[in-house]
Amino acid sequence: MRPPGKDSPLVIFSRPSYDWVNRINLKAERVAQLKQSSGAFEEISRSLEFDCAQSAMSLASGQLSGKIHDQTEMDFDPVQAIRTVAEAAREGRSAALTPELLLVIRHGEQNSAGFRSSDPQPREGARPIPAVRLVAALTGAFQWFTADSFMELNPVEQSSICFLRLIEIQPFESRNEETAIIASSLFTLRSGLPPLIVPAERVEQYRSAKAAGLAMNTTAMVDLFAHSIEHSLDQIIQVLERQSPP
Repeated sequence: MRPPGKDSPLVIFSRPSYDWVNRINLKAERVAQLKQSSGAFEEISRSLEFDCAQSAMSLASGQLSGKIHDQTEMDFDPVQAIRTVAEAAREGRSAALTPELLLVIRHGEQNSAGFRSSDPQPREGARPIPAVRLVAALTGAFQWFTADSFMELNPVEQSSICFLRLIEIQPFESRNEETAIIASSLFTLRSGLPPLIVPAERVEQYRSAKAAGLAMNTTAMVDLFAHSIEHSLDQIIQVLERQSPP
């Protein structure tokens, strides 16, 4: 279902009792404990940022074994994009996804390019917002992302809804999926969780969850992102425990 208004953001049909919530909370607490005795967490954070960039590019391209190319040959720098998000997330739960931030994530600080001005063809079940309604649709989405009802959701749910809404709107001429994955990491990062990194072996689940989400059922995407966050936390804990003094 949607809130009133045909351009309103996606919402979840229902909120079942997710068993991953407690697991993620406990693992996040364990990471916080281990961070206090480790001096290498900045290095871990940089590694997570690179993995998020790699995951975003791989999922969007379908080439899961590929590598991030030389950034001078690309119109999108995914590593810088996730670092922009991570910097914004330092504000904590007050950090908000805004049109200005989304433009910097997609185009970089020095690029004056804006949102798309054309009407792309529908793809993968999505019907993009016409260019004449794009700004209004984005404004409505960003307002929803700061609403009290949205803020009450778990960060994993928030990131899932944001991701699906952005790929539905398709705010840019290209790189919408990559931008959406990275931008949606703001909601997990601002809550002290890792960015969105979907493991390569989950690609088919990702495609299925995306299709379901564009059909207005976000539960599958929430489950996938929850698994991905839990997987990243497990890896962080393993590294920190190896580095912790006996």
